[in-house]
Amino acid sequence: MLKNKKIVINEDEAKVIRRIFDLYLHGMGTQQITDLLNREKVSSSNRREGAEWGRNAVRYILHNEKYMGDAIFQKHYTTETLPYRRIRNNGEKPMYYTENYNPPIIDENTLKATQNLIKQKTEREKRQKSSSSSMKIYCPECGRLFGRQTLKGHNYWNCSKLTSNRSNCKSRRVREDIIISTAIMIRKQIAASERKYVPISRLTRENA
Repeated sequence: MLKNKKIVINEDEAKVIRRIFDLYLHGMGTQQITDLLNREKVSSSNRREGAEWGRNAVRYILHNEKYMGDAIFQKHYTTETLPYRRIRNNGEKPMYYTENYNPPIIDENTLKATQNLIKQKTEREKRQKSSSSSMKIYCPECGRLFGRQTLKGHNYWNCSKLTSNRSNCKSRRVREDIIISTAIMIRKQIAASERKYVPISRLTRENA
C-alpha cells in the first residue's frame, strides 16, 4: 500500500501471503489452500468485503515476483487495432524486469522453491494426463466405462452412467492418483513374479 507516496508493506496482508507460500511448500495444493482460507474467513483489503477466495487468486500470489520485491512490466498489452483488447504478452512485446521495485514480503529462495515445485507438479500432471488418456476402466457394478472428472483440483474416475444421472449405479468414484499408483504397483508385482520363472526355451537350450 502507499503511505506518504511510498510503497510500504501491509503487515496483516503480508502474513497471509507468507502463509500461502508456506502452506504450498509444505504440501498443500492451491485448492486446499483456497478452501482453508475460506473456512477461516481470511480477508484481504484488495478484495471486496465478504468475497470468497478463489483458486486463481492463490495461483496469482504463488506466481507473483512482486512479493519478492521485483517486478516484470508489460506482462499484458493493448492491441493497436479495433476492437482494442488487453491480452497476455507471450513474447509479442518486450518485457522489462526491475529488481528491488518494492519492499519484499518473501525472500528469493522461497519464490524459487515455489516455482520449482509448481514446475514439478505441472510436469507430473502432464505425465498422469498422458497415462490416463489411454486408460479404460469398467464399472464393477454395471459394466459401463468409467469417465474422468475433475473436482476441487483432483481428478476422479467414476461410472459414466452415474455421472450423467441416468442410473442409480452404486459404484463410487476413485481418485486418479490412487488408480495410477495401484497400476504401477501391480505392474511391479507382475514383473517380479516373471523373474522367478525361467523361460522354457532357455531350459531346453541348457539341457540340450
